[in-house]
Amino acid sequence: MAMTHTELMKINKSADEVWEWMKDGRNILSINFFHEKGDWPEPIEEAGMRVDLPHNFWGMAKEKRGATVRSYRKYHFSYGDYKLKETPGVDTFPHNQSFTVIPVDDKSCIVMDEIKGVYVWPVPKFVRDWAFRKFMPVILKDDLKVIAAAVGAGDGKEIKKPLGTLMWPIMVTFGAKFIKSSGRTKIINDAKKFKPAA
Repeated sequence: MAMTHTELMKINKSADEVWEWMKDGRNILSINFFHEKGDWPEPIEEAGMRVDLPHNFWGMAKEKRGATVRSYRKYHFSYGDYKLKETPGVDTFPHNQSFTVIPVDDKSCIVMDEIKGVYVWPVPKFVRDWAFRKFMPVILKDDLKVIAAAVGAGDGKEIKKPLGTLMWPIMVTFGAKFIKSSGRTKIINDAKKFKPAA
C-alpha cells in the first residue's frame, strides 16, 4: 500500500518570486540529491511531458529512471518518478511528488512538498513502513532547503546530504536483483496495486 508524507516550509520571499524559480520543472527535478541532471534542453512547463531522470545513489549505484509531469499550473508542479521499462529489475520505489506554493503575504509564502509511493523490497511490511517514516521527512526537508537557498532565502553552504540515506544503494543494487530472481508474489502485487496520487 502506498504511503504519503508532506513537509512545509515558510520562505521569506513572495510566492511569485519562489514560483519564478520553480515554474521550470528542470529546477524542481534537480533538487533531490539522488537525481542526476538529465538531457533537458527545453523548459519543463507542461503536464504530460516525459523526461529521463537518472539517479545516482551516493556513487555506489545508478539507475535509469524517468519522470512524467502529472500536473502543472501556477504555483503547482507534480511528477511521477519511475524506473524505465528497458532497465532490468523491479522498480523498488515508484512514487509521485508534488510541490505547491501557498502565498502568505507580499513578502513570504509556504512551500508544500508531498510524496506518495510504495517501497517494493524483499523485507516485511513493517520494515518498509519504518523506512518511509524515517527517511521521507529527511529527504523532503532537504528539498525545501534547496528551494529556499535557490531563491535567496537560505544558506546553501549549510545543506549537506543526509548520511542516513546511505541505505539506498543497498536497496537499489541488491533489492531489485533479489526481487527479480525470487519472484515474491506479494511484493510484486504491492507494486501493481500502487495508484498514483491525483
